[in-house]
Amino acid sequence: MANDKKHILIVEDENPMARVLSMKLQQEGFEATIVGDGEAGIKSLEKDQYDLILLDILMPKVDGFSFLQKAKDMGNTVPIVVITNLSQQGDMHRAEELGAAKYLIKTDVNLNQIIDTVRETLED
Repeated sequence: MANDKKHILIVEDENPMARVLSMKLQQEGFEATIVGDGEAGIKSLEKDQYDLILLDILMPKVDGFSFLQKAKDMGNTVPIVVITNLSQQGDMHRAEELGAAKYLIKTDVNLNQIIDTVRETLED
């Protein structure tokens, strides 16, 4: 039987947050891969297939905005959900212009809301 689990790439430099997200996604029937910065995220996107990307903005090496730009330049069609502490309208607008499907503020959402957003985004 083929593996039909949706594969989620988590691009997040805060390891505790990334691990909790990964565990929750796996409990909900998803496959999850964690990378700790945008540079590793771009490399993963180049070599593997994903159904959705969860992306932090404030990260070392390559930040989330640069990741979004590089993904856009690569012709990426995988939906990207930004999960960040940046709550300014300008940041939200910039992420959307660069192709983010959704923008969540970490302090405003819980794990279940993130999972719901993942499901909704995959259905769109």
